[in-house]
Amino acid sequence: MQKEKSQSTQNILNYEPSDAKPNLNNKNTFTGVWLETLNLLEKKLNKPSFETWIKGINFHTLDEHKVILEVKNDFTRNFLLQSYKTEIENSLKEVLARTVSVHIQINSDISNETFTNTSSEPEQISLARVEPKIKTQIIAKHDIKPELNFSNFAALDCNNTALVFSKALLNSDFNYQSLLIFAEPGLGKSHLLHAIANEHLEKDSRVKLLSAEKFTNSLISSIQRNKTQEFRDKHRNIDLLLLDDFEFIDNKKTCQEELLYTIRAITNNGGKVVIASSKAIEDFKLLNNKLKSFLQGSLYAQIQKPSFQSRLKLVSSICKQKSISTTEAIEENIARKFTENIREIEGALLQISAMQKFSEADIDSFAIANVFGSSLSYNNEKQASIESITEAVSQYFGLEAKELIGKSRLSDIVKARHIAIFLSHEILEISHGRIGKYFGSRKHSSVIHSIKVVRSQLSTTLPSAKALEKIIDDIRNQLKL
Repeated sequence: MQKEKSQSTQNILNYEPSDAKPNLNNKNTFTGVWLETLNLLEKKLNKPSFETWIKGINFHTLDEHKVILEVKNDFTRNFLLQSYKTEIENSLKEVLARTVSVHIQINSDISNETFTNTSSEPEQISLARVEPKIKTQIIAKHDIKPELNFSNFAALDCNNTALVFSKALLNSDFNYQSLLIFAEPGLGKSHLLHAIANEHLEKDSRVKLLSAEKFTNSLISSIQRNKTQEFRDKHRNIDLLLLDDFEFIDNKKTCQEELLYTIRAITNNGGKVVIASSKAIEDFKLLNNKLKSFLQGSLYAQIQKPSFQSRLKLVSSICKQKSISTTEAIEENIARKFTENIREIEGALLQISAMQKFSEADIDSFAIANVFGSSLSYNNEKQASIESITEAVSQYFGLEAKELIGKSRLSDIVKARHIAIFLSHEILEISHGRIGKYFGSRKHSSVIHSIKVVRSQLSTTLPSAKALEKIIDDIRNQLKL
């Protein structure tokens, strides 16, 4: 099996793309097309995602209009259709130079390869396999909030991957034992941790959810009282560990080492670990190399800031759930004003709800505006925002807004991204730092570079400068500026 796997990988690496149109009657051509498609997907996706979802796909047939792929079960099929169908179709289009639709069918004979942790134990501690205790009680149930579950989680485009991966972790067909969720504060990562925990509690699993700060304080206390073994029994003899605010343990060497051993003990016994952080792993100043390696090998999901459309959907949903009386204009303007995270939108609507319940006066848009300050103006005129600019640019170039915010280096996407960054700076007059943060946490220098590229092109007398001017004018007209 291992020999076949390595041979398949070598074929992918050695396959040379051809400009010739594929011969649809040649089975070898089918294989070449799929190998080249896999090669493209491996470059576009992060390693855990490619290894988990893409590498095990079987290529079945190809005709002029569609390609049929095979997977081992219905869960994998549904997940691929929801999360990677577009990526696969786009990669096939690059290889075939034409559009084909992807169809996925089930073949239960496909081998089910499981993820195994091959990293070695830390030398300073010989960690024995921890035998699971009899499930006589639920661990730390009082730390898990029952009101935070999947049914009331705001499912938006910006958090779809994190939501899907969180649910996948509960499925027996899901082979990964660890999930890392990265998001800035207020975007819902803690809600997902509690939702996962609540689902596991229904299975009578031994679950522990705590913050990195609480983990650290408990460890320090156990060392001071000479009760480290009690600490380890408490944190390692469980089926699921959920750790929030992971960024707290940056620069805390002892805590990082103990957490690494704790994770190893849980996963060695078939348990699972979910870690949430508001700081990207690469931004940690001092992170244990082996712990860092484990996290980089985990399934990774980032929650982006919600787009204007996502925020508007969220506002409308909350208003319906809580019976808050609003107008479309009020909902749209709240979505435009509160751009940073979901929590501030919920807070704003809570204030409106309180006004409507406890004020005898009629609550109109002007009364609501007084609560949030004069900066919240209610009118029907379309206002420019970094989200609306990005949407307009992406629509103009036939792309999706998330592609501009992402890290793709395809020339069309890079060009559109430069223009979106330039217009955000010119129209909104906001800082380079804020623009960079929105466009995938890009550096200050990267934002300046994009602005300079567009300005430099506009300053020439070449025909391309006039073409670029027309693009920018068309987008401004689209924004009604």
